[in-house]
Amino acid sequence: MSNISEQERFRRGEYARDSRAALAQNETLEQRLAKRETKADVWAQWFRQKMDSTSCTDPVELLPDAFAKLEQTIDDRVTAAINEVKTALRGALK
Repeated sequence: MSNISEQERFRRGEYARDSRAALAQNETLEQRLAKRETKADVWAQWFRQKMDSTSCTDPVELLPDAFAKLEQTIDDRVTAAINEVKTALRGALK
């Protein structure tokens, strides 16, 4: 049995999680990683715009605002999904 480094163990775990998540979303791992890269670019742009508009030099100062934005986005998507399920159930029960 070979010993693998902690970094390699982490990399393999991430790969396995990403692979399972891609499968659950009916997409390839490459598609999932491309989407992540696009989202990272959007967040980087958001941080840059916020830093420029507030004259902030340390992006860490913006983390509370970024986390609040993330939570709002999640809440909005969950609400939309719940409403979609409710609509589908109403249609099925008629």
